[in-house]
Amino acid sequence: MVPLLIALSIPIGKTTTFHLKLGKTRVLDTPAVIAIAPDPIGDKIAISCEDATIRVYNAINGDIISEFKKHPQQAYGLAWSPDGRYIASGDETARIYVWNPYNKVVVDHFRRNLKGIQCLSFNKTRNLLLCTSKDDVVTIYNLGTKKIQKQIHGDGINLYSAHYNPTNNYFVAATLTDTSHVYSPAGGDVRDFAVLGGQGALDSEYSPNGQFVVFAAKNGTAQIFDVHTGKRYGTLQGATDWVTNAIFSPNGKIVATSSVDRHVRFYDVKTLQEVAELSDENSLGSPIGFTSDGKYFLSSNESGNLQITPLIPSLGSAGEASGKSYHHPVYRRRVYHKYVHKATRKK
Repeated sequence: MVPLLIALSIPIGKTTTFHLKLGKTRVLDTPAVIAIAPDPIGDKIAISCEDATIRVYNAINGDIISEFKKHPQQAYGLAWSPDGRYIASGDETARIYVWNPYNKVVVDHFRRNLKGIQCLSFNKTRNLLLCTSKDDVVTIYNLGTKKIQKQIHGDGINLYSAHYNPTNNYFVAATLTDTSHVYSPAGGDVRDFAVLGGQGALDSEYSPNGQFVVFAAKNGTAQIFDVHTGKRYGTLQGATDWVTNAIFSPNGKIVATSSVDRHVRFYDVKTLQEVAELSDENSLGSPIGFTSDGKYFLSSNESGNLQITPLIPSLGSAGEASGKSYHHPVYRRRVYHKYVHKATRKK
């Protein structure tokens, strides 16, 4: 079933009105989607499916580009490196593969966690891989030495969805307590965030410029904090059940959330008001993502199929918010020639 699309207009200040229109959603005939990772420099999408495959699609035309089949069980951890060269995927058997999305060649393989992988995140320079596993351990893998650089143990506290700051090697992790944390590159706890509601958070994500972090809270809210001060910037309300995922748009102006109430909601970061909504989404809390150019939103419907929804206007590129853009056409041509063209020639 194609979701019902609702477009809202929210006044900003006294004179400006923000409009976000959601175009007609395209539903792809995919296996049930459990994780989504957009290509950070282009229009590709990686999805992890219930049949244990990882599939790469073109967001514009919906064509499948490649399919990775090495995982024996479902891979809930999925991340695309910032330079667009590699995908990391981690499954329920604790196997982690780092591989080329075009020729599917595996360049790294780890199996050192005790339980399944919940989340993966590359650092800015792609030499470190952050892994959150279901034994409540956050592991930093050094991709240069192929060794574990550091582990942070929950010690009785559930840890969720650790992600690197896109501008440095600090990282954030959500917990099922009333306090979530930012850690230093060495793994020390340097900032605490008091998440309202007393039930903790299931997801944490940085803004593109690394100045804010949003938590998806079990009390039905998403909460934005200033990374440097630890103070709450604002609370995003409207969900009637757990919020399972929360992410910033590439230009940092919108936060999208998904909830087990089967809705995806879009909020204006400036006013903290809801500006658009998708309904009939996955009842487990849809995995969500934005393409790097901000033109499409990615989610899964009540049957688990991948959905691609146009955004009008587009929500910019990461470079507009962070000051650096891998979406620049010259850079994209270099990446295509070096990695995509070579992979095609080898076939």
